[in-house]
Amino acid sequence: MEIRTTCPNNNKYYITTGQGGWNMAIQGKPTKAGANVLANCVGYANGRFAEIIGKDKIEYQFICNAEGFINKAKNYGLKISAVPTLGGIMVWEGKGSLAGHVAIVERIDSNNQIFTSESAYNGSAFYNKTRYNCNGNWDMGSNYSFIGCIINPSNPEPAPTPTHQISVDGIWGVDTTRKAQEVFGTPVDGRVSNQYAYYKNSNPGLLSNTFDWKTNPKGGSNLIYAIQKWCGTSADGFIGTNTIKAMQRKLGTPVDGKVSYPSMMVKEFQKWLNQR
Repeated sequence: MEIRTTCPNNNKYYITTGQGGWNMAIQGKPTKAGANVLANCVGYANGRFAEIIGKDKIEYQFICNAEGFINKAKNYGLKISAVPTLGGIMVWEGKGSLAGHVAIVERIDSNNQIFTSESAYNGSAFYNKTRYNCNGNWDMGSNYSFIGCIINPSNPEPAPTPTHQISVDGIWGVDTTRKAQEVFGTPVDGRVSNQYAYYKNSNPGLLSNTFDWKTNPKGGSNLIYAIQKWCGTSADGFIGTNTIKAMQRKLGTPVDGKVSYPSMMVKEFQKWLNQR
């Protein structure tokens, strides 16, 4: 696909239906002449996704807050990826009253670097951004959580790179850590660094051969930080009762804030990792 690096102009994908275009989104703010759904991330993504498909119409109208795009896509029968895909719509959920954000993946440079095109309501009509997967959230602030990427049907999801499958045994050891680090895009060393020893005895399913238990840890773990973002809890890089409860809720297991030996939550986490 051809990468978009300039703001659209007199292009029906970015003009409302009321003014002769194909886009059912509201007018943006500030409104741009010749592309009146801008500035607005929703109107832009709605048009750009269809422009990449290239059918001289907008087949999938995403007319909702940005964070609602995933459910809208599922209703259309579109597929969702846990990682950015070429031509896809990246979706972030906003905290509190924030309505989320969406961006289009124009280029994938590596597993940890992409190039996007975007718009911002009450901001820029168009901009490009290089985003890095340094924390699983693709360079968005702490008020937003990345929740998935809508796969563009003109660029089907590539076959996943073969990765090792881990045992589903409910015990969080080195293999589970390595697999999680691969999936969440953090450095892969099999260690969950700098964790509070206070939680060691009450969580026997978190093995000491991978969890670096310390009395006064500094900095926490990049992996735990990314997992906290993924499951929608406060992100500080330290595993504890609140993080474990958030993972249990995310994975649909009983919520008690503890990791037993073996653990139902860890089993479900291992199954989820094996599907990535």
